[in-house]
Amino acid sequence: MLPSYYLTTMFPKYRVADNVPEATIYSVRNAQAMLKNGFTTIRDVGGGAGIDLAIRDAVNDGAIVGPRIFAAGQALSITGGHGDSNDVPGWVDEDPSVKGGAIAYGPYGFRELVRQHVKLHVDHIKILATGGVLSYGDVWDIPQFNLDEVQAVVEESTKFRRKVAAHAHGDPGIAVAVEGGVHSVEHGTGVGEKTLHSMQQRGTNLVPTIWALDSILQPGNPNPIPEQSVRKAEYAAQLRNEGMHRAIAASVTIAYGTDAGVFPHAQNNRDFALMAGLGMRPIDVLRSATLNAARLVGADDRGMLAPGKLADVVVFNGDPLAQIDLMERPPALAMLGGQKVDPSRLSG
Repeated sequence: MLPSYYLTTMFPKYRVADNVPEATIYSVRNAQAMLKNGFTTIRDVGGGAGIDLAIRDAVNDGAIVGPRIFAAGQALSITGGHGDSNDVPGWVDEDPSVKGGAIAYGPYGFRELVRQHVKLHVDHIKILATGGVLSYGDVWDIPQFNLDEVQAVVEESTKFRRKVAAHAHGDPGIAVAVEGGVHSVEHGTGVGEKTLHSMQQRGTNLVPTIWALDSILQPGNPNPIPEQSVRKAEYAAQLRNEGMHRAIAASVTIAYGTDAGVFPHAQNNRDFALMAGLGMRPIDVLRSATLNAARLVGADDRGMLAPGKLADVVVFNGDPLAQIDLMERPPALAMLGGQKVDPSRLSG
């Protein structure tokens, strides 16, 4: 398996594997790092080689300790798009299962990919509706999926009772994804008022992933990110902030999400204070990571404290409504199904 330039430059030791079994072991470490931060349920919106599905099943079977996982398998991408290996020479023969995305063309091609994913027992579907900030060779903020392709994915996924998440930067691409019927927009960089109105009317969630960009722009960032990508990230962060202000004013439903993998998974709690800093009320930030997130993944058995719900509980020392950055510390207590999580059993 030949790692792409993006992987080898972005990820330090214990983050890039030479083979699938090794990557699986590191992924257990990543999942447990997020549980240590108090995330009892996580949504993985883009895995490879079936690792996310395997870890989900191992957690459910009690073979390993970890957060409950909703897994998407590989994200769906157009040829040459954000999920294609544009930085790998054409003469290199890649294993399709470890590529950044599953590649197809046209509505029927993407319908077939959805069916293949359902066969693998994914919990939801992820599409890469636009280019990306860190991907090589594609324009980050223009549509990549055509409307009929988005509609085909959503229709096929809905038939099999799966929701669709869309990676999308730039209002034109976000608008196509929303019109196509996706259930959530990941990143949503620069989303406009008209698109936000459509999202509010349709009930489309926005998952803003603030730290994903901010982590790239930190002074002294140890990851050798190409200068062109840093410039893209700076511009994208400006558009993101403007879009977030519009989204908050439009009362669009916001769900917590992080894009962990761009940064170490143990930093998946950084967005709480950042979301509040962009104008969200602390109570709404907490709802984004509990009730709203549970509804987004279709899990009505969690997300609130109530009789009959899963006893997945985290306790913090202090009042996060008065000091939201408390959420950036490990919880004083975490429980899964009413059982206390022992931090000493967790790696990461």
